[in-house]
Amino acid sequence: NIMSYYITLFFICIYICLGQDLINNRVLPFIEASIATESVGTDPDDPAIWIHPNQPELSLIIGTDKKTGTGGLYVFNLDGKIIQHIDNIDRPNNVDVEYGFKINETY
Repeated sequence: NIMSYYITLFFICIYICLGQDLINNRVLPFIEASIATESVGTDPDDPAIWIHPNQPELSLIIGTDKKTGTGGLYVFNLDGKIIQHIDNIDRPNNVDVEYGFKINETY
């Protein structure tokens, strides 16, 4: 029966794939955070990084709290401390950084 052939082949492939990890005793890599930002409420999202053009240590992380009705926009320093916050934004979404953006003939 062709169906039993495919089922058997499927399980052989699964065994081979899983067996390799067991044979090699491989451990999947784990990345641990070295710094975390201060808590921003209930639904943090959409981080963006602004890189200072002359002093990279002054770069900023910008993100949102998407909570409905009371969300906000947050700005963090590279130590994760909140340095600016705009609140009461209803589900802010998507933070983007644009370099060289020109307003009124100035950058």
